[in-house]
Amino acid sequence: MECPCAHEWYELERGTTLRDDAQRLSRHLAECPGCRARADGVRDVAASLERLAGSTRTDLSADAAESLFRRACVRGLLGRPLKALISTRVGHSRWLRVTLPLAAVAAALVLVAVGVWTALPEEVQPRGALERLVRSAHGIRRADQLRRLAPVARAAVSEELARQEPSAEQVADLLLVAYISERPREYRQLRDVDFLLGEVWRRGRAVGVAATGLPWPMLASTVLPSARADTQPRGRTLMGDYRGRPLAAAKQRVLDGHYEGALEVLPGDGSGALLKAWCLASLGRAAEAALVLSEAEDHADGPMAHILRADLALGAQDVADAMQHYETLAAENDRYWFTAGYLYRYELRDARGAGERFRRVRDARLARYVSQAFRTELAMAKVPEPEPLVALEFDDYGLGTLPENWALVRVKGGEFKVVGVPGGKALAQGDGAEFVCGQAEWADYTIRMDVKVLSAEGDFSVGAAAYRRADRTGYVLQLTPQRLQIIKQYASDGPERAPLIAREHRLLLPPAEGWWYTLKVRVQRVDAGVSVAGKVWRTDLDEPLGWHVVWTDSGQAESEPLAGGRAGVQVRGAKALVDNFVITRNVASNELLAASP
Repeated sequence: MECPCAHEWYELERGTTLRDDAQRLSRHLAECPGCRARADGVRDVAASLERLAGSTRTDLSADAAESLFRRACVRGLLGRPLKALISTRVGHSRWLRVTLPLAAVAAALVLVAVGVWTALPEEVQPRGALERLVRSAHGIRRADQLRRLAPVARAAVSEELARQEPSAEQVADLLLVAYISERPREYRQLRDVDFLLGEVWRRGRAVGVAATGLPWPMLASTVLPSARADTQPRGRTLMGDYRGRPLAAAKQRVLDGHYEGALEVLPGDGSGALLKAWCLASLGRAAEAALVLSEAEDHADGPMAHILRADLALGAQDVADAMQHYETLAAENDRYWFTAGYLYRYELRDARGAGERFRRVRDARLARYVSQAFRTELAMAKVPEPEPLVALEFDDYGLGTLPENWALVRVKGGEFKVVGVPGGKALAQGDGAEFVCGQAEWADYTIRMDVKVLSAEGDFSVGAAAYRRADRTGYVLQLTPQRLQIIKQYASDGPERAPLIAREHRLLLPPAEGWWYTLKVRVQRVDAGVSVAGKVWRTDLDEPLGWHVVWTDSGQAESEPLAGGRAGVQVRGAKALVDNFVITRNVASNELLAASP
C-alpha cells in the first residue's frame, strides 16, 4: 500500500485539498496507522504555522496602503527609471557579478516564504470583529472587494458565539455574509451584504437607536463607539464576569482568537458542543467538527446546530445538505427561507426555485427587501412550467413496440419494449439496457421519470442519464438499494476508469419491489462548471421540497465538465418499468417573464 506524501496531509489539514483527493486521503487514513500518526504531527505543525502567521501578520487598510505607495513614488523608490541596463552594469562590476546571483537566491527563498505565509488562512481576532466588519463593509464599492470581509465575518460569528446567549439569527446572517464574501458573483451582492449587516446591527447592537430612522452605516459611524462602551463596562467582558466557569473561560479564549486554548478548557459534559464544533471548524478541522455535532445530539440540537451543520456542509461543497438544514429551520422561522432561496439562486442558478422560497418569507423587513431586490425570482415562481421537450406516457404506443426517435445505446441481455400495466402502459426492459433520446447539443434541462423495480438480484441501479454523449460520457442519477447517487461516467475509448461517484444520499428505507418511485435530475451550466441536482420519492407521496444530492462538476479532478448531451434511462441488474418520462428545458429568466401573463 503506497502512502501519500507528507505535503498531502498538510494540504488536507489546511482544507485546500480537492474533494476527490480528500476522500482518497480519508479512506487511506482509516486503513493506515502510520499515516494517522503522521497526520497528527502535520496537524500540530499546521496549527503552529497558523498561529505564527496570525501573530506576525500586519493588515494595512486601503488608505494606509495607498499612502505608503504615494510616499514610495515621491521618494523615488517606485516609478524611477534605471540609469543603465542591469546587464550592462553587471558586466562592468565584479562585485555585482558575485553578489547578484546570491541576492537572486535569497529573493527566491523570501518569495517561497511569502507564498507559504499568504497561503495560510488569515486569522482575525474575534473581539470587536462586528464593529470592524460594519466599518469595512461601508467602504466597499466592487464585488471582488467583498473577499476581504470573509475572515472578519467569521470572526464576528466567533464573537457572537462567545456571548452569554448567542443568537441563532445573528449567526445565520453573519455566516451568509461570509458565504457571499467568500464566493462573490456580481455587483448587486453588495446590496445583500449591506442589508444583512443592517439586520445584524439593528438586532444586536442598535436596539435602542434603531427607531431614529437613520441608515445603519450612519448609526455605525456615530453610535458604535458609545454602544461598545455600554456593552463593555470596566472590568467586565461581552459575556459578563464568569470567572471559574469552564464554558465562560473557553468563550474568553475564543474572543482572543485562541481556539486551541478554548478546546482545552471546554467542559466534557457536552454543554459546549456547539462552541467546540465552531472552534474545530475555525482551526480547519471540519471533519472533527461534524463528528462533534453528530455525537452530541442531546446538547447540539436546535437552530444553532442546524446552522453550523449547514456551514460545514457548504465548506464540504454539499449544497443539498446545507439547503435541507435551512429548509428544516424555515418550518419554524420563515426568515431561513431567504438563505435557502439564496443558495438556490447562486449555487444551482435556479431562479424559479429561489423565488418559490423567497415568497415564503413572512418577516416584514426581510419580505420587503426580497420584494425589492429579487423581483425576477418572485415573478418566475408564478410563471407556469414551459412546454416539455419530451413527454412520454407510453399509452399511445402499441404493445411490444419501441418509442420513436429513441436510440439503443447498449444492450446486455434484454431490450426495452412497451408492455401493459394496471391502469395503462409502461416501458419495460430485461437485464441491463440503456436508451437515450434528444439531441447531442441539449443542455440545461430537467428529467423526471417514474420507475418500478419488478425483480432484482443483489445490487442494482435504475438511473436517469443526462448530458449523455456518444462516447458514453455523462451524468447519471442512480437509485440503488442503499442510496441515491450522482455519478459521472467516462468515455469508453479512454483509459479504463470506474465512474466517479460525485455525491450520494443514504436512503432510510430501501426502494421496495412493486412500488413506483419518481426520479428527478436537473443539469444546469453555472459559472463553476455544471450543477447536477437530484431527488427521489415514492410516487404516491408528495414531492420533497429540496434536492437530496447536489454536485457541481468544476472539472478540477478527473475531466472537464460536459457541455451538453442527450437524456435517457439506464438499468443495471434488475427488471424494471419506466413511465411518465418528461424532459423540460430550464428556461432563462427573461424567457419565463416574457411568457408570463
